[in-house]
Amino acid sequence: MDPINRRQFLDNSARLGLGAAAGASLMTLAGRASATTANDKLALAIVGIRGRGQSLAADFAARPDCHVAWLCDVDASLFESRVAQVAGIQGFAPKTTQDFRRALDDKSANAIVVATPDHWHALATVWGCQAGKHVYVEKPVSHSPWEGRKMVEAARKYNRVVQAGTQNRSAPYCMKAREYIAAGKLGKIHLCRVYNQKYWGNEKPVADADPPAHLDWNMWNGPAPEHRAIAP
Repeated sequence: MDPINRRQFLDNSARLGLGAAAGASLMTLAGRASATTANDKLALAIVGIRGRGQSLAADFAARPDCHVAWLCDVDASLFESRVAQVAGIQGFAPKTTQDFRRALDDKSANAIVVATPDHWHALATVWGCQAGKHVYVEKPVSHSPWEGRKMVEAARKYNRVVQAGTQNRSAPYCMKAREYIAAGKLGKIHLCRVYNQKYWGNEKPVADADPPAHLDWNMWNGPAPEHRAIAP
């Protein structure tokens, strides 16, 4: 395949109407670009920069075909360290905001990477498509089939590339395990137990309290039912 630049990639994506199940990812398609200048690189907004988002921001910043233009998180206390990390990798600092809609308003931003808590995934994806951005959204994609359908509808309506981060399902070891089971090599299965294997323990409940000054509590709630941050 001949190399393509950023503008050709975006034009082709819109023309083909690639949607949520198109099988194309921002990382794969952008990786084929021969970008060497700022104008040839995909400008990304990372939405959610704690944990997985921090890792994704660093990984994207290290790629030669894109750069991190925005770091978005409701917790402003994260900005100093995350900006320093990204700037140390790509050579310049990204902008920051607690309200990622500021990044959506930025016409120079091409795509958003959604690594928020789960309740924000669907709406952030729909808003991203409406704003003309391509979207990479972490799993789980949505809370319900209805939310998922709205995400697909938005991708198709606005001709955006939307890629879901379900890489574990397509990993070679998972595919081989599926084939092994489907071939009947385990015999007839009567019971399956699923374990959540983590390196960390569950968070302990804490009493209601005023939210810290650096946290935008209303933005954190987002599309979820409103919860009081102050004890009655």
